[in-house]
Amino acid sequence: MTSDNEHATQDPSPDDAYAGPLRGVANRPLLLVAISLIAGIVWADWAGPEPLTVALLAAVAIGLVILEIVMKVPRPGVFLCLAAALVGASLHAYRIRPSSRDPMYLAECGPVTLAGSVSRIIRQSEFCQRVEIDVHGADAEGVSIGAAGKLLCTLPPEPTVGTGQTLLLKDVVVWSPAAITSPGQYDEKRALARRGIHAIGRAADFAVTARQPLWRVALDTGIARIRTHVVSVLRAAMPGTNKQLYADLLAGMVFGMYNVQLPEEIVESFRRSGTIHLMVVSGAHVTLLATVIIFLVQGLRVRLPLWIILIVAPPLLLYALVAGLRASVMRSLAMAILLVASMVTGRRYDFWTALAIAATVLCIADTSAPFSIGVQLTFAAVIGVVGFMPRARQSESRRQSKAYSYLVSGAGATLGAWLLTAPIIAYHFNMLILVGILANLIAIPLRVVILYAGFIAVLVGSVWLPLAILPCAIGRIFGALTLWVVQGFAAMPGAALGVFHMPPVAIAAWYVAAGVIWWLLFCSPLPQRGESGRENEQQPRRWQWAVVAIFALGGLVFLAAALWARPPQHLRVTVLAVGQGNCNIISDTAGHHVMFDAGTGLSSPRAYHQVGRRVILPYLAHRGIRHLDALIMSHSDTDHCSGMADIMNGLAVRRFVTNGLTTADQHAATRALNTSCRLRIPGVAVRAGAKMKLAGGADLSVLHPSRVALGNRSEDINNNSVAVRLSYGDISILFPADLEAEGERTLVRWARANGVPLQSTVLVLSHHGRKASSTPEFLDAVSPQLAIVSGASKRYMPAHAEVARRLKMRGIPLISTDIMGTVDIFTDGRRLWISTFGGRYSRERDTLRWQARTATRNSSALAHAPLLTPRCEEIEPARRLAS
Repeated sequence: MTSDNEHATQDPSPDDAYAGPLRGVANRPLLLVAISLIAGIVWADWAGPEPLTVALLAAVAIGLVILEIVMKVPRPGVFLCLAAALVGASLHAYRIRPSSRDPMYLAECGPVTLAGSVSRIIRQSEFCQRVEIDVHGADAEGVSIGAAGKLLCTLPPEPTVGTGQTLLLKDVVVWSPAAITSPGQYDEKRALARRGIHAIGRAADFAVTARQPLWRVALDTGIARIRTHVVSVLRAAMPGTNKQLYADLLAGMVFGMYNVQLPEEIVESFRRSGTIHLMVVSGAHVTLLATVIIFLVQGLRVRLPLWIILIVAPPLLLYALVAGLRASVMRSLAMAILLVASMVTGRRYDFWTALAIAATVLCIADTSAPFSIGVQLTFAAVIGVVGFMPRARQSESRRQSKAYSYLVSGAGATLGAWLLTAPIIAYHFNMLILVGILANLIAIPLRVVILYAGFIAVLVGSVWLPLAILPCAIGRIFGALTLWVVQGFAAMPGAALGVFHMPPVAIAAWYVAAGVIWWLLFCSPLPQRGESGRENEQQPRRWQWAVVAIFALGGLVFLAAALWARPPQHLRVTVLAVGQGNCNIISDTAGHHVMFDAGTGLSSPRAYHQVGRRVILPYLAHRGIRHLDALIMSHSDTDHCSGMADIMNGLAVRRFVTNGLTTADQHAATRALNTSCRLRIPGVAVRAGAKMKLAGGADLSVLHPSRVALGNRSEDINNNSVAVRLSYGDISILFPADLEAEGERTLVRWARANGVPLQSTVLVLSHHGRKASSTPEFLDAVSPQLAIVSGASKRYMPAHAEVARRLKMRGIPLISTDIMGTVDIFTDGRRLWISTFGGRYSRERDTLRWQARTATRNSSALAHAPLLTPRCEEIEPARRLAS
């Protein structure tokens, strides 16, 4: 920042700033420091260096910076950036590396007693409380243990705890976070480590030994009451029908969606249309509030007195607390305070310097900030808005109308925000928003009116409720228009590409393209006035056209590579690691995909909860699978179908296959059936003898259940599972689902009676390797060369001891998804290859290669079996785009 006297001589014009972006960065040392600090944090997260070593190097770099300052070296930029990077690296390395006293080392001690204080409340419900605990000490079987560190702990629902309380946790079971077991899966272990948490626990009981400080109790209680008051005022003053919906919508757009509970379909519409940021407190909210306060106190003065800070700061801080101190709020609050300070001191407010200060403060306070989705989105959005907002030239501003200028500025700001946030959304949520630019052009101006109406309604309604009726009515009208626009764009075909994976290389290419677009828009030659007084557009230089041509050629090459990609040469079967559950994906050589089961059990680790959204759909996005020709639900157990509803909502499913039995008492199965009906997905109930033709002569045959269901459904739900056998050339794979002894005997008898071959190269063990399944008679009939178990119980991994003994006696190797991760099977019909995802992260992938001996296949008995679906080659492309 410079003084007002220096402003006229040192400030470059907007055009000059765009013409020399590198020079603008060099003139902002705090921006270089922020970039270096973030780079150091990212490097430490990737490399995991020794904290002490990096700290010593940082101290040396800081010493060199001080030495340069003492010696008055002009622009000591290199060592300053190096020092910032090393400081960030040392801080983050210290956080992600557990100490020798970390609670993670209590995992082998059994139930322990812990003493600690609540540092953060994650979630509180009627079933449990999930909190972060700063552990101070531990006791195991009467022996005191010097434990210290953070623990993510689940507590009973009562009594309700608060931040700052000291607790005595009893019978705490501690374990390490689960590592990822499939590509694309959310890496909870690394995410927690970035926050300094390396252990998870569950306490059977706890007692509060020290209450919250009085100031903390007063603050939490006051904020909670203000939030309740805001919502109650808007609901009471909102006119018309459906008051709660529009009041919550107004409160969400003014104070953030985290303070209200909006219907999931409305939130999904905001997300699919690229307008979800309208429900998050951003710089517009904080700036609007600060501007209103300053205008009411000082009018339109540019220079403000010092005491104005005492009037502006408390309301801004209170608003930030009510909205929630999230990344976007903290960034906006910091930049608003800097703006007010610049108006008080008379110094020029430089946006990029203020942004750098906010980023530096956030990263030093919490080194996990650069990896937070909220932090990435808020900084990318504000950079895109400011960077791509056109700067009107003096000669043009006289001719252009204000409406035209506002339209151009809004279009540029929206384009910039979309360009910079779209890759982040695609990377984290596997969704590429396509209609965001148009939707925001309409919705953002409506949001301005809603903000004014919401603020006025809360202020005047707190004095006298009838005064809030008019602003609430205005907010309702514009809120309804916004909702209509959002839902209309979200329902458009192609509004968003769901199950869309964008790897880091593609993200880098995207941002390079965005930089080229920015350069073409703002760094092109400026119009110059000729001798006649008219403005003549200067012709671009040849090298500029060369850059444009190279960029366009590169885009065509990437497009051609995507359109003419070589089809797969091998049939691929994936046994996906989903915890204690089952999910199998069959992909033929023509790009057709069939999924057999998709679910996980309630006892699975937390990393597999919401398995459809957090594991299966990210994996499909990683593979580029955006449709399923068939989704088969073997039976209605939760561990086989809990993710199916999310899968149907996430991508196109062309056929839903079940065993036709009722699922009234099975919540997950009922939800899947209701979703298939709502989306009008054709359903088929199958029995033994049905089959599906795949490309290359592959067959997927149904071997069970038989025409008559076995016993009572509630007792024999497992024995009525759909069992299928995939055959491709000399290779075959059997998926018996959860068949137990009776079901396996029925399957063997039916196969023998109908002359259907049962022998298979690979067997996915029945019922997750439990003792009641995989009987000796069944194993002898199948005679597999390899067995795979998916989701064995914690009590007998990789399979029950009796089942493991039966396999060992027959010389059948066993692979477990719990130990090896996701298993991929590749075959050309004669040979077989196995690849397992066994590393903690994708770059630490362990690969096991297996080539099976050939087997004879008798397919004559399948010639007259009824078809399950038409041939895949004849199936039309899905008309419903994935969400």
